Amino acid sequence: DTEQTQLPAMQHLAFNPFPVFENHSVSRITCLTTWGESLAVGTENGHLLIYDFSPRDDAQKPFTVSIKGSHKEFSKKQIDQLDILQSSQLLFMLSDGVVSVHSLPSLNRINQITKHKGVIFYTVDASQGVRLVLVLRRKLVVCEWTGNDFNFKELAVPDVVKTVAFCGQSLCIGFKRKYNMIDIQNGGSTPLFETGKSDPLCTVLPEDQLLLGRDNISVFIGHDGRPTRRYGLSWSENPCALGCSYPYAIALLPKSIEVQLIFGSLTQTIPIPGAQCLATTPSGIVYVSNKLKNGTIWRLTPVDFSEQVDKLIKRTKYQEALLLCENLDVSHIPERQKRLDYLKLLNAYHSFNQGQYGVAMTTFFQSDLDPLQVVALYSTLLPLNMKANFRFPIQIEELKGTANTKALVALGGYLEQKRKELKLSKINRIDSHADSETDADTQVEWNDTKSVPQIIDTTLLKVYVLTNPGLVGNLLTLPNHCHVKECESVLLANQKYADLVLLYRGRGLHNNALALLKKLGQQDKELSGTKPSIEYMKTLGRDQAELLLNSNYTHWLFKESPIEALEIFVVVRKPSQQLPPVKVIEHLDVMVQRGIISDVLVVRYLEFIIHELMDETVEFHNKLVFHYFDIVLDLKKKVKEESIGRMVAGTEPGPLGKVRAKLLDFLEESKFYSPPAMLSRYNFSEDGLHEERAILLSKIGQHYEALREYVHELDELGMAENYCQRHYDEETEDGRDVYLHLLRVYMTPPRGARATDEAFIQKLKSAAFMLLDRHFKEINVPKALEILPEKSLVRDLHPFLENVLRDLNKERRNKQIQLNLQYCEAMKVKAELLKLRANVIKITDETVCPICNYRLGDAVFARYPNGAIVHYKCYMKLSKEQGQTS
Repeated sequence: DTEQTQLPAMQHLAFNPFPVFENHSVSRITCLTTWGESLAVGTENGHLLIYDFSPRDDAQKPFTVSIKGSHKEFSKKQIDQLDILQSSQLLFMLSDGVVSVHSLPSLNRINQITKHKGVIFYTVDASQGVRLVLVLRRKLVVCEWTGNDFNFKELAVPDVVKTVAFCGQSLCIGFKRKYNMIDIQNGGSTPLFETGKSDPLCTVLPEDQLLLGRDNISVFIGHDGRPTRRYGLSWSENPCALGCSYPYAIALLPKSIEVQLIFGSLTQTIPIPGAQCLATTPSGIVYVSNKLKNGTIWRLTPVDFSEQVDKLIKRTKYQEALLLCENLDVSHIPERQKRLDYLKLLNAYHSFNQGQYGVAMTTFFQSDLDPLQVVALYSTLLPLNMKANFRFPIQIEELKGTANTKALVALGGYLEQKRKELKLSKINRIDSHADSETDADTQVEWNDTKSVPQIIDTTLLKVYVLTNPGLVGNLLTLPNHCHVKECESVLLANQKYADLVLLYRGRGLHNNALALLKKLGQQDKELSGTKPSIEYMKTLGRDQAELLLNSNYTHWLFKESPIEALEIFVVVRKPSQQLPPVKVIEHLDVMVQRGIISDVLVVRYLEFIIHELMDETVEFHNKLVFHYFDIVLDLKKKVKEESIGRMVAGTEPGPLGKVRAKLLDFLEESKFYSPPAMLSRYNFSEDGLHEERAILLSKIGQHYEALREYVHELDELGMAENYCQRHYDEETEDGRDVYLHLLRVYMTPPRGARATDEAFIQKLKSAAFMLLDRHFKEINVPKALEILPEKSLVRDLHPFLENVLRDLNKERRNKQIQLNLQYCEAMKVKAELLKLRANVIKITDETVCPICNYRLGDAVFARYPNGAIVHYKCYMKLSKEQGQTS
């Protein structure tokens, strides 16, 4: 709905008006514009006058005027319009229907649009480069400045244009009877709404908005043509011109000038009749004048915004002051944020007294007000020692009956939000300081406490008990700062014993909770047995490690249910709350020594922290590897005694194969054990652990030595080549040369008994040439040739070199094909472009629209695929009729 109405207005002083020239005797003023903080005046005899203003200490006229420049006969004829783009250092002038461009500060003319004469007026825009739109009779010309000339695009219009403004890639145009939005690219037109009885008016606002006039109502629209506000601005008369000095809109009326806040209801009427010209400086100063022969120029100086806000506060217009302050930045109002916070709180306290408790609490929360200040609104909730510490800017009414209940519900919502916020800030230390501070806190009486977290949580618990007891458990399930003694008395009075355990846990009194659970667990009551204690301890973490490793609370559980009790230590916790593994292992070892549990539980715990928790501690990985090695060595001794022949590691029958496979997998996958510690601890050659040694060597980048284990010790050439495939990495030096290491191993004589085995040496040489043949892409050819013996036969290298040359040739051909394909594609696109450019539409004075039989002239037209050319209006009308028929 474009019919926007205005909120009730109130008088406000936004500008102080001062006359600059009460009788401008040089010549009749025809237009105004600003040059920075200077004023440029155009006259009917073509003079251009530029005035400077200097401040002075005079309340009647706080400035002096001086001539910065007087350019007589700047134009041979009357100057109808002036605009200055200081950012581009350009001045635009309309005189005798022609627009000219002048450079600043020299004012030399650098261009004149003589191609399009008869310009009625123009609009300039600098949001997307420098653009103009020239308004001629039944035609618009969009001009894009290129630096020394313009690119032109003509748009036909159905009626005389009264006003126009840029809206991104569109134009908002005001005709005599209606507003339209026209797309600059395709000329498509979208109707907006009717203009009313007076001429249309348009002014540009910040944030991609326009202010359009409709009689005495001004409507806010966005660049998409849709209204952006529910309310418009209402003027006492139909304006003859509109302007903006943020955050105020200015209307020149026949009898006065009216100023209205864009965002609210503040308004000011300045008794200056007959003003027709308006210009605004970057600082917000407004100049207005009439077009009489001895006209007057007025300067409207903005009242300091801080002073405006102060006056509104004195009149108790908190909402208006807040609205004004919110839409200004710190350059307009010093200490803006401080003023905003103060105004928001004043308004919130007023809302609280009016029974708008939810609104008040929302503001309190958003303003980050001290939560104790909010609790102090309720006379019975704050500890006695704090009640006298809080004062309010207005008198707070006493809460009674139903109002008290509603207010408490609102307080509960506020405290819930505050708890969520504080958990992410400096007081989120519930568990980390619980054991160290709890004892001290519980000794402080409720009426003497000064802990903000305690007061918040304790107050919230009381609110829940009074308004919704079912939420008490939800609060106590979470970590909290509830005052233990105060909350104990409340919960005991309501016989909520299960909630008392939750209170202990939430407040960090786990010692009390576990003692209570142990006592109840040994009785035939609701919390009997080991499960409640185990489940409770599973919820504890690193901060309560001493309790979890306390023999008083764990030994009885492991005696009764060892498997279930181990869940206390192997349950997945948050990373920050995982138990210290060293202490847990020590605790388990003690129970093993005392015969309470077996060492199987220790192994299970080690596997848990490594495989489930992804623990990267070297000590634990080393410990597990040592454990696996010890088991493998023990089992190998037994296997050796049974005289079982050698098999691939991990495939041996029985437990040895399973454990060794587990060891090999762990050595291969884990990155956090210390290979040197393993290599220095065991004699791998004597123990027959060549595969394990190869993996350990690979972890420290000794690929050559690792490959020697596979080739020279195990005679597993396939495993060596698989090793290279796993560790080859073109991005790293070690990974890139892994195949060269294998080649070097093949060419290096083995040690020991195989040093004289000619068959084995010949086998390695053959394997070397096969390696070159299969993996020539992964091998650096020059380096490989350096490794090969000088007496290597060409016939042995022929397959390798042939593959290399073939691959290089293939790559060269592929690149040539790609180049030719790209060339063909470019030629195809060029041919298509020439074809499209050859398509011409010719319209002469004799061309007639076949639908309405009128000449096309310079109207907007449409072309059918068969070549028929019609009026665009006729095309649209016919399209609608055909659409309805179909």
